[in-house]
Amino acid sequence: MTRALLSMAAILAWIVSANAQAPAPITLDELERLALASHPSLAAASATIDVARHAAAQAGSWPNPSVSYVGDEIARGPINRGGEHGVVVDQRIPLGGKLRLSRRAFEAGIGEAEAGRDRARLQVLAGVRVAYHMVVAAQLRLDVRRNLATLAAEAGRVSAQLFNVGAADRPDVLVAEMDASLAGLDVVEAESALARAWTQLAAAVAQPRMPQRAVAGAAGDALPELPRDETLAAALAASPELAEARAAVTRAERELAVARKVTSPDLLLKGGPRYNRELLEPDNRPVGLEWAVEAGLTIPLWDRNHGGIAASSSRIAAARAAVAALELKLIDRYAALYDDYRTARRRAEVYRSDILPKATEAYQLYLARHRAMAASYPQVLMTERALFEANERYLAALEQVRTTAVSLTALLAEP
Repeated sequence: MTRALLSMAAILAWIVSANAQAPAPITLDELERLALASHPSLAAASATIDVARHAAAQAGSWPNPSVSYVGDEIARGPINRGGEHGVVVDQRIPLGGKLRLSRRAFEAGIGEAEAGRDRARLQVLAGVRVAYHMVVAAQLRLDVRRNLATLAAEAGRVSAQLFNVGAADRPDVLVAEMDASLAGLDVVEAESALARAWTQLAAAVAQPRMPQRAVAGAAGDALPELPRDETLAAALAASPELAEARAAVTRAERELAVARKVTSPDLLLKGGPRYNRELLEPDNRPVGLEWAVEAGLTIPLWDRNHGGIAASSSRIAAARAAVAALELKLIDRYAALYDDYRTARRRAEVYRSDILPKATEAYQLYLARHRAMAASYPQVLMTERALFEANERYLAALEQVRTTAVSLTALLAEP
């Protein structure tokens, strides 16, 4: 007896220890922090910004000079004595603010890359939030199916007891047993769906090997309320895709300014020292060290970059049209999403406040009457199936409300 008590105490202690070690449900905030800290698409977007910054710095650099050897009047003779030898340095100096304009054009590329990073961040967060709500819905669906499986098993036991006392027919018992088995299969299906949803969530936060655990969230959480016009205006104002498209317009406008200055004159300087060995000085001495300097300008005589200017102007028109087209696409996507959101929200409200309470009460009444031998099992089964369908549709509506709300507030043309 003492050994048995000790064994039971050890088992209870193990259960308590296991429960104590179970991790707390992970929250949406924690999942978002994980994603922002480790998602590779954000690292790639940051690297793209660095590329744009380095390119802008390089765009403002002066052209390199060239250095060459020069020799003149190289001949033997009593006077020439090998001629003149020296070094020539060539330097082109861009005029008209070309370097400044070129750097400004590339700096617009920095703004475009930063908007791309914001878009990537929004995509990551939206993906995490959608996956999170799918896991919450899968958890709730599993809980509901387990409860229904318990109820089906209880109804089966009641039918068996009634059959044993002659108050129920054998077909009722068989139907009850079959129903309990089907409810068990529904539980297995829900467990698989939860595992799949968790895998998708782990991938969304860039932690594919994260062990499965509970996610904080409940069916009774308040439904998001999103006014149509205000939500659309806020989504368009904060849209990183529109910001990225507008940055492309700015870059195209600055590239046009560069194209207009491409053929403006540049200053060309050339010069350097040389040593003249010719004996042309008094006392039969060589001329010695000399300097040569040249200066000139490029002349836009043949190439005035008309084609480049026209192409840049066309790029501006294309970029502006792309902004307008993107805004229309976002509005169109918003309209479809909002219709789904509004319908699902209304459905969830009706199921929560009206249909589910009635379906639950009807099932409980028929089950009680079945226990009291006042109702047949098919009546219990009918209300049980109605309760199951009501719960399934309610949870589907909840999931759609929350996922479409994420898509509405994080409006993306290409989610």
